[in-house]
Amino acid sequence: MLHKVNTDNRQVQRTRGWLLEALLILLDEKPYEKIGISDITKKAGVARQTFYRNYDTKDDIVIQYLDDIFTAHLIRIKNISNHDKTNKVIATLRFEQIIEHKENLKKLFKDETEHLFYSYFKKWEDIISDLYKNKLTKKDYLSFRYMVKFQLGGSLRVVIDWFQHDMPLHPAKMAELVADFLKPFEIRNTSIPKLLVVITQDEKIVTLKSGKNTKGKGRRHE
Repeated sequence: MLHKVNTDNRQVQRTRGWLLEALLILLDEKPYEKIGISDITKKAGVARQTFYRNYDTKDDIVIQYLDDIFTAHLIRIKNISNHDKTNKVIATLRFEQIIEHKENLKKLFKDETEHLFYSYFKKWEDIISDLYKNKLTKKDYLSFRYMVKFQLGGSLRVVIDWFQHDMPLHPAKMAELVADFLKPFEIRNTSIPKLLVVITQDEKIVTLKSGKNTKGKGRRHE
């Protein structure tokens, strides 16, 4: 039975990979809002039924991709030494990861999809804030929550602007700038990188699955 589950999981990952690849190819041909589910399934070589076993909408493909990237980032943080878990090192890891995915992200960083990035990181605002919900007074919790929103929202806006302007500064320089921006929060141990470290230390690497939990078994047609 365990082998069957693992096989299904691999099939789900393959199917979702095909759907993501199809969406990215289609983005070279037409705007995001003009792409339909039928376009994606036809390009991926899978049935519509297979799509709906994995996702509800095409937005879910983008959210799942962001989830995979961010989860990988958390795993990288978890695996570095405690000595290296500084704002600058963690920011550097983040920008290096963005470069690794730059071709795909370049297609996705569009005006019509920008809201998906904010929607995704809104979920992380909630996750990080909720870590301290029962540890702070109501007043302190609200202050903490706004501080998290300020950091995540500002950081995301900086990254999007940097990306949309063809990355005019080297990733190492961007990491240095972000680390400087976060210094006031680092002093209080409330910078986003430090809070992500807390998540990984607590074994709470949370994956925000946007698609359905049902395992897809679509077959790609060659």
